[in-house]
Amino acid sequence: MIMDGAKARAVYEREPGGDPRMWVWRGWAP
Repeated sequence: MIMDGAKARAVYEREPGGDPRMWVWRGWAP
């Protein structure tokens, strides 16, 4: 699954308690 940075950022802004492992899986990290 490819997700651009803007969409990924929007997902994690809505979900601040998201699992950090998912950030890596999505292909980006803070």
